[in-house]
Amino acid sequence: MSGTKISRTESELFTTSFEAAQFLEIAKRTWPDLNENDRWIRSGVHIGADFKDYFASYRMIASYAPAGTHSRFEVLFLRPQPGMDLQRLKAPALQLVEKHMLENGVEGILFALPSGTDETWRYYFLSRAKSGTTIPEDILRYMCTQTLKKFLHSHCPFLNSAAIDGYFSAFNFLYDDLPIQQNAKEIDRALAEIKVCDISANNLQMLSAMAEQIAGMRDHLAKYISTRAPHSHQDHLRDFWVNAAYASDLDAGALELLKLDIRAMLPEGAKINDSHFAFGSVLHEDLFAERFDVVLTNPPHVRQEEFSQIKDTFVHSAVYHKGADLYCYYIERAFSLLADKGVLATLTSNRWLRSDYGAPLRAFLAAKNITDIVDYGNIPAMRGVVTPLSVVIATADAQGDTTQVTLVSERVHEALPELAEETAFAFRRDRLDEKPWNFETASLQDVMQKIREIGVPLDTYVEGRIYRGILTGLNEAFVVDKNEADEISRTDAASGTLLRPFLSGRNVKRYAAPAVKKYLIFIPRGFTDKHRGNSEAWEWFRATYPAAANRLAQHEAKAKMRKDRGDYWWELRSCKYYDEFETAKIISPSIVNQISATMDEKGLFSNDKTSIVCSDDYYLLGLLNSRLMDFYARRITTELLNGYFELKPANLSTLPIREISETNGFQRKLRDEVREHAKTISLLSAKPKTDRSEQEEDRITKAERALNRTVYRLYKLTPQEISIVENN
Repeated sequence: MSGTKISRTESELFTTSFEAAQFLEIAKRTWPDLNENDRWIRSGVHIGADFKDYFASYRMIASYAPAGTHSRFEVLFLRPQPGMDLQRLKAPALQLVEKHMLENGVEGILFALPSGTDETWRYYFLSRAKSGTTIPEDILRYMCTQTLKKFLHSHCPFLNSAAIDGYFSAFNFLYDDLPIQQNAKEIDRALAEIKVCDISANNLQMLSAMAEQIAGMRDHLAKYISTRAPHSHQDHLRDFWVNAAYASDLDAGALELLKLDIRAMLPEGAKINDSHFAFGSVLHEDLFAERFDVVLTNPPHVRQEEFSQIKDTFVHSAVYHKGADLYCYYIERAFSLLADKGVLATLTSNRWLRSDYGAPLRAFLAAKNITDIVDYGNIPAMRGVVTPLSVVIATADAQGDTTQVTLVSERVHEALPELAEETAFAFRRDRLDEKPWNFETASLQDVMQKIREIGVPLDTYVEGRIYRGILTGLNEAFVVDKNEADEISRTDAASGTLLRPFLSGRNVKRYAAPAVKKYLIFIPRGFTDKHRGNSEAWEWFRATYPAAANRLAQHEAKAKMRKDRGDYWWELRSCKYYDEFETAKIISPSIVNQISATMDEKGLFSNDKTSIVCSDDYYLLGLLNSRLMDFYARRITTELLNGYFELKPANLSTLPIREISETNGFQRKLRDEVREHAKTISLLSAKPKTDRSEQEEDRITKAERALNRTVYRLYKLTPQEISIVENN
C-alpha cells in the first residue's frame, strides 16, 4: 500500500464561510448517488501527533460505494486549529487524508479545508493514480485518424476516398475541402451519432484523444452548417462524453475514477450515462447491449502464467494457445463488439506477429479485413515499456486485397501519422496466414517493382531532355589535346573561338569536377552558310579560321567519307541539342561499374560515351548517384566484364525518379536532405582524390551514407528491402 501513487486536484478559492450543505452539492456533481447517512467523526488519538497542531478533528459527511464493486469513496471535512491559514494547512492536510485513504483502502476522497483565520476555504480531491503507461500522442492521433477515415468511408458513401484521405492528410496545405463543405451536415450527423467504446479503458487516453479529434472535426464543419445553432468546442466534447463514449474495465476503482474525470470535464448540469461505463470482464461477460462504430483497446499485457487460474476459460477461443498473452483474447473479443460497419483500433505488443503463441491470432486476423498494421520491430515506442508495439486497424467489412503496412525502423522518426502517410506500403493479403508476419518482399523483383511504381521515368521527370554525347564521326580530326588546343588559340584567336572543352566517358567521375584533357573543334551544321555570305565556302573558312582549317585539312579525305557530316566535310552532323551542352547539366558516363554522374556548370561538351541530363538540380544528381539507383540500373542494362555495365540514354531515361509534392512538408524535407548531401559531396570532390585529406574523405563517406539512407526513406523501403538493395 505504501508504494501506491496518489493523484491530487484542487478547487478555486471560496471566499464565503464554509457550509456542509454547499459542499455536499459539489460532491454530488461527482457522485450523484451519495450516501449521506454514512457519517463519522475522528479526533484525539485518531488525529495523530504529527497533525494535532494543525487539526482539531476531521469527519466524513457522506460516502459512495458503487454497486457490485468493493470500491469506496468518501467526502470529508477537516476542522483546523484556530490561527492556521490555508497556506500552512495545505501540506499537512494532504498528508493526513492520504494516510487515511491508504490505511482504509479508500479509492478516492473529496475533502474540504476551511481556513482557521478567515472565512475562505478550498476543496481537494485525492485518488489512487491510474495505472498504465502514457501512450505517445502521435500513436493516439494515428489510431483516431485511421479509424475515423474508415468510419467516414462507410457511413458517408457520398464522399470519395480522395476527399477523406485529403482531409486527414498531414500535408494538405493546398487541400480543397469543397466535398467536405458540400456534405458538412451529413458528416456532422454521422459524427454526432457515432458510438465509441474502449473495452480496457483503465484511463481516458484513448477516449480523450477520440473526443478531441471528433470535436475538432465538428468545429470545422460548423462553419458550413448555417441552419444549426452555434456549437462551441466544449459543446462538441460534451456531446461525445454524454452520447458517444462507452468504456469497460475489470478494475471498479479505475472505472469510477475514469467517470470522475469525465464528470469533471463536463459543464454543470451535463450528466454521463452510467450504463455506458461497465464494470466487469469484457472477455467473459456481455457487458453491453450495443455494438459499436469504433472499438478501441490498449489491452493489458499479462503473460499466460500470470492468469493461469482462468486460462482454461479460453480453451474454446479461436486465438487460444497455451502460451498466449491475455491481449490476444481482447483482440478477438473486440471484433465481436463491432457494428456492421464498425472499425477496430488496437495497440498491443508486436510479439504476436512472429511468436509461436501468435499463430492462432494471425490465422484469426488473416480472415478479417485488416486495413493497416504498424510494426515497431525491435524499437520500444513508449517510455517505461521495453516491449515493442504494433497497431492494428481493421473493419467489419469484406476483406480487401492488401493491407497497408508501416514499419518503424528508427528510434527517432517522424510522428506516426506522417511516417505512415509517407512510408506505408501495400502488402498482399494472400501472404498473411498463421506463419510469422515479417512483411518481407517476396523477391528482388518485388523491390524493383516497388521502386518503379514510386518514381516516374527520368525522361518524364526532365521532360525528355536526356541526350547522348556528341558523335563527331572522326575524332582524330575534330578532337585535339590540350597542347594543340593551346597552340591553335595562341596562333589564331579566331580558331580558338571554335574550341570547346570535350570530355570522354572516362573523364567523368562521381560528383567530381571533370578534368579537361581534350577539346572539340566545334563547327555545327549550318555554321558555314550562316556566316560566309557570298564567299566560296572552303575559301571563306580557311581565310577566317586558318589554324582550324589547317588542322582539319589533314583529314579531309576521311572527313568527306562520313555519312553523318554537316553541309560541308568540315562541319559536324546535325544536332538539335548542341545548345544544351552550353548550359548547366548532369553528365553521366556510359560504361561504369557504379553510376558516376557529376554536375557541370561550366558548359562542357562530352562525347558519345556519355549522356547528359538537362537539369541543375543537386537533388536529381544525388538520386542518380545513390546506391538505390545503381541497384536499379544494373538490372536494366547490359552487363559487361568485371562488374561493369553500359548505361545508355535509353536505359538512363527509364530510371524511376521520385517526384516531390511541394505541398508535402515531409517529402520536401527529404528532397532538401538529398540535395544538401549531394552539394557537400560535390564540393569536397572538387579536389583530386590525391589532394584530399583523410578528414575530407571521411566527410564524403558519411555524406554518401546519409544520402543513401534518405533515398531509402523517399522510396519507402523497408529494412528487408534495403538489405536486398545493399546485398545485390
